[in-house]
Amino acid sequence: MFSGFQTNFNLVGWIAMLREFGDIFDLTGFYILHLIMAIVMCVTWAVLFVLTVMAFYKGYIFKSMSEDVIKDSALFKHDLEKERQESHV
Repeated sequence: MFSGFQTNFNLVGWIAMLREFGDIFDLTGFYILHLIMAIVMCVTWAVLFVLTVMAFYKGYIFKSMSEDVIKDSALFKHDLEKERQESHV
């Protein structure tokens, strides 16, 4: 789900570029394509937002079992210790 947001944020530059091409070349095709892509992007953002809210509500995000949190904490601690050892070498 979060990768969907990541992909969308990269597309903002491409969509803005279409508008600039419309300004530079004075072609209405670029303006129309810019408008269509902007609408598609906004609809996609709305869908992703609703899905994210639903995932929070249902407990699929940030709700982990205690065993998973402990396991992740131990792995993180191990990674920190490894980085400290490598930085001292």
